[in-house]
Amino acid sequence: MVPMRPEIERLLAQTDHDLENARKNLSIEAYEIAAFLAEQAVEKYLDRRRSTISGPTARTAWPS
Repeated sequence: MVPMRPEIERLLAQTDHDLENARKNLSIEAYEIAAFLAEQAVEKYLDRRRSTISGPTARTAWPS
């Protein structure tokens, strides 16, 4: 297995953090914030997947 680049590891950690915060906001019925955080997590996950599959690409909304 090929090791992940440090920026990919950071992006994955932030994705996990966003999902954790989305779950916490669901528990207090803050649905708009939970939806926003979940969307951010999905975007970061997809960006990470694209980077691991195709290598570095043009910069997106999420800094490395």
